[in-house]
Amino acid sequence: YTCVHASLPTCVANSIRAPRPRPGSVAGEPPERGAMAGTELLDTLGTFCWPYLSLPPALKEAASREARTELTNALADLRKPDLRPGLLSYALRRLEENKDYGREPAELHADIAIELFRLVQDTSLVNSSRRKCALALQQSLRGLRKQGLSGRGLQPLPTQATSFEGPLKRLREALNWRSVQAVMLGELERTSRGAPVEPPSGAQHLAESLAGVINELRHWTDKGEAEEILGSLEKFLDPSQKSLVLFSRLMLMALPTESCEQLVQDGRLFRWWDLLPKNANSRYSLMWTIVPARAAKVRWASGQPRSPEPVLSQERLCTLLDIVAGTMGLPVDGGKSVEMDHYAEDCQWAFLGKTTYRLVAKYLVYSLEPLEKSSKPYPEGSTWAALEMLCRRLAACMIHTGAWTWHVRIFICEMLRGYYVRVCRERFKQPGCLAHPSFHLTAANDEAMVKLFFPLIMNALTLQSGGAMDHVATGTPTCLSFICRLALMTPACWGDIRSFIQDAVHDLADPMSVRHNATLYILSLITPLLVYACPGLILEAADLALQGIDATDPMKTMVSAGFFVNLFVQVPTLDLSCKDLPDSLPSALADVLPLPAGGALVPGATTGDLQIVTSTLPDLCHNLLERVLESVQAQPKPSKKDAMAALDLAGPRLLSTALFLAMKQGESFMVEQMGERLAEWCSLTLLPNAVKAVGMLVGALALASPAAAGKVMDAALKKLHVGAGGDLAQLGESECLWHLHVVGAAARFAGVSLVPRRAALEARIRAALGDKRKAVRKSGCKLVRRILSGLTAPYTGDLTGDNSLGEALHRWAGARSISWGAPIRPIVFHVPSAEELDFAKSLCVECIETVKTKAEGGDEDIYLALCLIKSVVRGVACLYTDERQGADAAPMVSTLPNDLGPKLLAEFSQLLLTLCPRLGCPGHPFEATAIEANGRPKLLIKALQLVVGIVHGERRPVIPDLFQIRGFESGTVRQQVSSEAFTQKVHFMSAWRDLSRVWYNLEVLSLMNRRLSRRPAGFKYEGVRRRLAELLFGYVLNANSMVSGTATAALSDFLKVHYGAKTALLNDSMLPLQEKTIAGAAGIDAEHIHLAQAALEGFARTTARLFWDAWRKDMPVALSLISVAIRTVHAFSEEGKSVHVKPASITMQFELMSKFISARSAASPGDAAETCRVAGTLLAMLKKPGLHWRTKVCILAAVGPALRILHTTAAAVELDTEVLKTWLGELLGSLTSADAQPQVATIAVAELTTAMRSALRRPGLPLDKVLHELLPREKGNLAQVAKTMSGLHQGFMGADNGATAQADPVQIVVRACTGVVGVSHLSWSPCPSGQSWMVHSTFFQTYIAFCTKRGDTHLVEEVKALLTSLQAQPKSEAEDHVVFLEAFGGALRAARRWPEARQNELWAALAPIAAEELKLSEEVNIRNWQFLVYYVIVGVSRRLRPRAEAPAEDVAIRRLAAFLANARGDVTASPVLPAAVVGEDGEASSHAQTTRLRLLQVLLATLQRRWAAVSDDTRSVILQGLVPALKEGISHPYKQVHEESAKAMVLSLCVGLECEVLSDLRAWIAQGASTLGVAIRDAPKESSTSTACEGLVYVLLHGLLGRRMRSLALQSLHFLLAAAAADDHELRALAGLALGCLGQSPQRGLGTLALSEKLVAGCQTALEGEDSGSAQRVRRLEAAAALVGSSALRHDFIFRLSDGGKATKLCHDTLLAMLGDKRVEVRIASQAALAPLLGLETTATCKKMAKAFAAAGGSDEAADRAVHGLSAMLRVAGSLGVPDWLGEVIEALSKAGRRPESKKEVEKTVQAFMKQQQQSRDVWKRCQKRLTEEQMDLLKARQGTMSYYS
Repeated sequence: YTCVHASLPTCVANSIRAPRPRPGSVAGEPPERGAMAGTELLDTLGTFCWPYLSLPPALKEAASREARTELTNALADLRKPDLRPGLLSYALRRLEENKDYGREPAELHADIAIELFRLVQDTSLVNSSRRKCALALQQSLRGLRKQGLSGRGLQPLPTQATSFEGPLKRLREALNWRSVQAVMLGELERTSRGAPVEPPSGAQHLAESLAGVINELRHWTDKGEAEEILGSLEKFLDPSQKSLVLFSRLMLMALPTESCEQLVQDGRLFRWWDLLPKNANSRYSLMWTIVPARAAKVRWASGQPRSPEPVLSQERLCTLLDIVAGTMGLPVDGGKSVEMDHYAEDCQWAFLGKTTYRLVAKYLVYSLEPLEKSSKPYPEGSTWAALEMLCRRLAACMIHTGAWTWHVRIFICEMLRGYYVRVCRERFKQPGCLAHPSFHLTAANDEAMVKLFFPLIMNALTLQSGGAMDHVATGTPTCLSFICRLALMTPACWGDIRSFIQDAVHDLADPMSVRHNATLYILSLITPLLVYACPGLILEAADLALQGIDATDPMKTMVSAGFFVNLFVQVPTLDLSCKDLPDSLPSALADVLPLPAGGALVPGATTGDLQIVTSTLPDLCHNLLERVLESVQAQPKPSKKDAMAALDLAGPRLLSTALFLAMKQGESFMVEQMGERLAEWCSLTLLPNAVKAVGMLVGALALASPAAAGKVMDAALKKLHVGAGGDLAQLGESECLWHLHVVGAAARFAGVSLVPRRAALEARIRAALGDKRKAVRKSGCKLVRRILSGLTAPYTGDLTGDNSLGEALHRWAGARSISWGAPIRPIVFHVPSAEELDFAKSLCVECIETVKTKAEGGDEDIYLALCLIKSVVRGVACLYTDERQGADAAPMVSTLPNDLGPKLLAEFSQLLLTLCPRLGCPGHPFEATAIEANGRPKLLIKALQLVVGIVHGERRPVIPDLFQIRGFESGTVRQQVSSEAFTQKVHFMSAWRDLSRVWYNLEVLSLMNRRLSRRPAGFKYEGVRRRLAELLFGYVLNANSMVSGTATAALSDFLKVHYGAKTALLNDSMLPLQEKTIAGAAGIDAEHIHLAQAALEGFARTTARLFWDAWRKDMPVALSLISVAIRTVHAFSEEGKSVHVKPASITMQFELMSKFISARSAASPGDAAETCRVAGTLLAMLKKPGLHWRTKVCILAAVGPALRILHTTAAAVELDTEVLKTWLGELLGSLTSADAQPQVATIAVAELTTAMRSALRRPGLPLDKVLHELLPREKGNLAQVAKTMSGLHQGFMGADNGATAQADPVQIVVRACTGVVGVSHLSWSPCPSGQSWMVHSTFFQTYIAFCTKRGDTHLVEEVKALLTSLQAQPKSEAEDHVVFLEAFGGALRAARRWPEARQNELWAALAPIAAEELKLSEEVNIRNWQFLVYYVIVGVSRRLRPRAEAPAEDVAIRRLAAFLANARGDVTASPVLPAAVVGEDGEASSHAQTTRLRLLQVLLATLQRRWAAVSDDTRSVILQGLVPALKEGISHPYKQVHEESAKAMVLSLCVGLECEVLSDLRAWIAQGASTLGVAIRDAPKESSTSTACEGLVYVLLHGLLGRRMRSLALQSLHFLLAAAAADDHELRALAGLALGCLGQSPQRGLGTLALSEKLVAGCQTALEGEDSGSAQRVRRLEAAAALVGSSALRHDFIFRLSDGGKATKLCHDTLLAMLGDKRVEVRIASQAALAPLLGLETTATCKKMAKAFAAAGGSDEAADRAVHGLSAMLRVAGSLGVPDWLGEVIEALSKAGRRPESKKEVEKTVQAFMKQQQQSRDVWKRCQKRLTEEQMDLLKARQGTMSYYS
């Protein structure tokens, strides 16, 4: 907390010396590249990576002491046994501020990490706190790893081998992935199990944060533990479980990186990978790519020679790329994205990180082979060849728009970023790369990378519709930045990129273009490269960018301003035309870029070029100033109500920064001229609406040149003429305000320039403060604040460099960071001189006297006094901070004596302590003085705000600068400066080479601000500070809600400084005040009821905001606090009261209670006896007469969570029996009482369920005994309970859609108590009103289970009677039938493990009743029964780790299946589904059969999940009983029956059981497809054959949609083609959909050639007995062509790269042959299928095909083939952005179109092409540019005359 650099005395500041200069280097001279690349860079890494190390020695030592003290104190706080959430958050914030792991001892950071690891495992902490600890632990471990361990593939730094060895070893021993994994899985498995607990989202969020810790722990885990990790998780990789994805991802995160290659080699990776369905959502399927990606990187970093065998075989790589292309890239003529459906709903939140395509990019990058030449073709079988194919596949995706293209751009960005990281690591000499030279990429690799990806990026930036900023967020400009860096090292590629940038710059002059913002953003990213390679172009862009400064377009203004900021960050504004320059520029950029061995940069600009270019810089700066002034004049006044008003100020803020940089780095005469122009403009202009923007401009001038700011100040002071009366009455109000603001803006950074103008400034301040106009007086206060800030604040304008000639030459040569051309030195901050301090003290003293005088006056004078206090406090905030002096001045922020701080605090505090009671009486509203007082709330609010401003700081003190933008963070200058830094910060060695010096200086400034922000801490809660806190507390219950809210907010800020004062304020102030409220409730009358309302609202507001963490301390304290709120509610809602407060006041008490109740599960149980005592006191209130039912709800809702924590933990032994009897007796009475309120009954259901479950798990304890005693044994109890539950479904628990229908405000307490129970839904069976249904069903289950264990013998009869009664109710009583299902489901769930004889007894009693209920159920109620089936089988458990052993439930499952299959009440031992028949009651029969099928689908879906309680024999028996009827059902004449039968058949096949019945079923399907494929050709439209075909198509279709039965569907290909050609149009549509799914389905079981042969077999021109001209043949061939095209596209990589590409050739040849078919429909279908495939060919292949088509002649078939083939090529060319082979296609098509028969087809094709091209202005421009005049003429000639384009 010591000595901010800005506050150092002059003698200390002069003693500061710059860091050690580099050997042989002087300022202004370029260092030798060898030195920079060698040990010098290694030596300076420490001083440059961490800004604080480059501070002067005194500051560096002070910063180290501060940070060490902070970390030590934070560690001590973390170790406290009574750690509250607030203190934990405070400690974690301090850790975040001091997360520099290279400065402080590694032992200290290791201790912190170990302590955080302990807290993560502490279950007594609330989930949110544990989540914060997990995030902090992850950051800590990552920081220690990055600083203490060498990067993979890099040599360690010297400090890494010495300073970190011991601490890191100890940390490895302390960390344990097993415990974190167990905690995470335990949190995920948390569920209500029928009782409310913390919402699942809290556990899921904690698990998500723990996943990050596990992912980090893999770096600290020894390779030898890999098998243990795999063994602990592999057993849970069950494809029948939804948790498969979660455990797979967890395994990948926990697996040590070094063990990944072994998993690839032994094949386990692919066995696990195959557990997921093929073509699953890429987030799940591609996540396995992380293993080969890590293996490839480990192999690269191993130091061993490169193996010729890649990590992934050719087949596996092709499979991977087919998955990537199938989900990222679409067919070039497709308009819709690939269906990205989900595999498991419960895992959508799963911790999969960002897009998984980055893993694919990582693998490809580290698998790239070194190339000797960059020309194509690439070596066969190489990664480069596969990458080239992938780029061709993605070409169309870079032109079209859509949300799905985000993945494509991110993939390309990660690919280029990863490549740049790799070459940086390989080519930089220090610290050295471990990779073997055989891995090192060459210049040919760089050129190949640019040639592959630059066309894609250019297409996205040039041709993609939308144009403006849509790709900025997806990283496309960042990709171009990487490309430009690589291109500068490959001269052969730079020309094309320069041409593209030049065209983009020229596009700025086109007012119709929509790409101005994107162009400027791109130029901002590559400014360092452009100033080296083409400085004239960047300055030309600057001239054109001036037009982008437009007050009517804030976003464009902000982008333009960001461009100028980045420009002046890189280059100075010196005019070099008259300078004597050397013959050549220094090779500064060569130190930044990773040049390959023997490589050289593209030649850059010469010194002559610089002289010409820089001669325009002064004019550019003047023009920029003029443009900014014009924009300011046109800027509207910002509206405080406008949410985007900050955006209007972001542009001027950035423009001011750009002007500051321009003036700071320019010639003195230019700065003087610009200052004179600004002074003239300010003196002649009056813009009251633009004072903020003008203030920014004047402040920029002052920060750049205080002398120039003095001229602006002088001009404004002359305008502010002081009259004879000492005021400014001679000037109008607007003019006064304008010139006062200009003076204040200039004074903010004027510093020493203020001293000569002291007398004039003091005179204007007195005149302004004495003016009669309120606005002028307020502006006078602001002027005081800014003058004080300018005199005392540690601001700095030293952000750019030394502004020397040598530095300028280096920066124009692309210099960055260390090679800036000027030595690294400390930043020069403003240090107040003795004259400035004297001025500031004198001004403060005078202001104090003025405040004292004004505080005795009227309201206007008091307002001025308060404004003046605020201005003084803020003005000296960085220097005079508090009252501490001498030995007590620790922590302190200045070495200057704090002689004015105590005086300011004492004077202002005493004034406020005196003034506030005058403005409004403190104390309780019921007191006589408060009732009689007539306060002034507005002044009081301002005074209360000043109280906390004095104690806590008016605002967080920061070093004043131009980079503080509030309200619109995306407009910050820091972001603009470091946005291009994102491009370079890709590797910790290249990061500090490729950052501007301004960015580095901003980091130093940020460090200073962090130190300054820690100032308001360490104060003692005594004396005046305690009196101020008590003063604030006196207003928290004020009758004025604004005053009360302000006091509460002020106290919240106060407690951030005095955190330990919470307990004292709660016990000494808050609770006594509330006791007065409760005591005064009885005597309140209607006249003063508003005072009671204020007291209630103030209590709720203050307690919720200030003392919420007290509820998490322990349960007795929390329960005592909530009892105060309950007593308050009782006092004001007691029955018989004649005066009532408004409902909103009571509602706030309910909200307060809900906060406590929501935090109950994480609260510490504390002392059980004390908890029972407080709970007993609350329960005793239930006996009070006149108790309102809402009070009863609150009591039960508070006591329930408190006792629940005890009886569900080990504290259950200590529960008080009498308290339990009272509590449970009230709950049971609420359930059995006819007049119980529904809210009370709701709580009773939830709490009794939890209690009975605890009793079942812990028998013999007090809870169990009490329940045995209280639960009635006589019959009839369930009936009364059911009646009460039926009432809960009438709207109190929510409608079926989940909306809460109960409007009573106490419902918030009920919902907090009962929780929100998430239910796993089936896709076709969402649980209606999930919470109440699930809780009620679980209640019946638990009740029956408890009574069974107790030995009750009448349960079956009682349940039977209950169901009989409910079933007999009319259908209009829907809630009774809902309770029927809840009771029936709960009974079956409770009896699932009963002996078989007893289960038979239960079913015999209940089955007939349930069968009758099901029979009478309507269509809309089927989902209710589906919920019942799901609940009976699954219950509420969400166990992720299935038990190895569990009691058998086979009998229960068979009985349930039998009931569902034959719901007539006669439950048989074997479930046999009767076949559906068609009779007189056909519709009724089909409805009953459909109902059974839908319920059986739920049964089959749940049986897919394997668990120990259900054996495979049971599954087999169920399938044997269902399959025969399903076979008949798919041929049923009713469509609903055969479709539901098909779904059930697919679910049967997905059960995952290897048994004879399923094998026979697959064979039956295959045989049926073979038979029906022939029979359907001649079958009539509505025949039985057609119906059977439709049912079988449904089976295949649903199987393909479920990613199953792919081989079976391919085996049935001829059947699907025959169905697609049938006369029945519905059958054709279904078959077409199935064929579409089949085409998109990967087929891995066959070889590539065999698969292609099977596909093309369906394209045979004629079948046996088929008419060659029939419509069936045409439809069949159309479907076959579409299938071949889609499947060839889906398997493109494996087809091309296997067997010499024979499969691709076979598909192409087949489609080409079909182009010559005699039917035009077939030709068009084959053309559409062929077009996407042709777009994937190389340029040479496409040109060759165009020539072959042009040369085709002779028969009509060959001519048709040529015309349609060329049409397909022209069609795909339109989607590829005018490829190079388009001209040849146009010429060939023109030649083919000469044939009269082909003319119409050619014209149609050309018209479609022209329409597509002219839809986009940019695409049409490129088309005209790339085609010759002759080719354009040919297009127009073949366009026809009947077209829109003719």
